Amino acid sequence: MSSRKITFGTDGWRDIIADNFTFANLRLAAQATADYLLEENQKPLVIIGHDTRFLSRRFAETAAEVLAARNIKVAMTASFAPTPAVSYAVVHRCAQGGIIITASHNPAQYNGFKISGMQARPVGGDTGLQEIKHIATSLRHTVAAGKGQVISEDLTAPYKRHVRSFLDSNIKKLKIVIDASNGMAGKWMPLVFGDLDLEVTELNFEHNGTFKHDPNPLVESNLAELKQAVIEKNADVGVCFDGDADRLMVMDETGRTIGCDLMTALMAGYFLE
Repeated sequence: MSSRKITFGTDGWRDIIADNFTFANLRLAAQATADYLLEENQKPLVIIGHDTRFLSRRFAETAAEVLAARNIKVAMTASFAPTPAVSYAVVHRCAQGGIIITASHNPAQYNGFKISGMQARPVGGDTGLQEIKHIATSLRHTVAAGKGQVISEDLTAPYKRHVRSFLDSNIKKLKIVIDASNGMAGKWMPLVFGDLDLEVTELNFEHNGTFKHDPNPLVESNLAELKQAVIEKNADVGVCFDGDADRLMVMDETGRTIGCDLMTALMAGYFLE
């Protein structure tokens, strides 16, 4: 079994499903991640989540099986979950790491293996990814079934409490258009904010493993449907999420995109208090 086709980059590995992103390669990536985590902690807890892309659930289950075979305790999300919810669970549960099966903002034919460490810090080139790559390259096979524990975990309640803790209880009623890009926001926006007095127009909330437009809100052409709806609905604001809901773009009431630099400046005062 070879790992020559696994190309790690940024905080994990993304590739085309059934081409290089295969179960055999995923097992090697999971085994290498398990071995790396065991070097840091003899009894790690790892949170594993996944998106709604083709075979994401089965890929996540396979990763969990490999980690369990290395006697690692795994808490796997009960259903698909956004990357921020999994990252929060890593921190909330004091886990030693997290694995998320997602290709984020890439087209539908891709899937990915995103890795985080303690405190949900991304595992990048100089923070462990090179070590994982080295281990994966040297592996010839994965270990047989072991004694690790795999439990199912519903992240909804704790993540909702966390996100809502930042929300002003006196928020006025807003007209909002949300483009979920057929990704995680389609499920989780209603779960987290559905009981608020908001008038929401939903775009692309369906989940079938495909995307009406590429789930990358940083590309202006992917915001065309949102812009039209914001203007037609006379909305106060529009929001477009990427596939795993860890990035978004905001649009004002005129359909003008608000740049990430301006959004950072708007939020800086609140988080620096």
